[in-house]
Amino acid sequence: MNRRIVDELLVEHGKGKFMLSHRIDGTDFEVMVSLLQPSGNTFVQDYCARERIDAGVDGLSAAAARSFKAVHAAIEADLLAKPPGMSLPEFVADPATRRLFFRPFD
Repeated sequence: MNRRIVDELLVEHGKGKFMLSHRIDGTDFEVMVSLLQPSGNTFVQDYCARERIDAGVDGLSAAAARSFKAVHAAIEADLLAKPPGMSLPEFVADPATRRLFFRPFD
């Protein structure tokens, strides 16, 4: 995720902060993007993806690209599903709409 993508996701969708974590675990590349409240100290939602690193010169970059694309798609789906006037942190924190995600770093 780059700054431009994050800005696009948050524009007119309320306030919030994203924290990005990634790691290589054996032959897998893992990404976790955590959505935080605007204060930055309250966790709201994790968006996670894990992709196998293929053999070859571009294996790592391809796995990273697929992981980031999956996370971006999940965030974008939440943005499209939320009602107008509700911020993304409010929407994903609502127990009626909250989804459980696999957290690869636990």
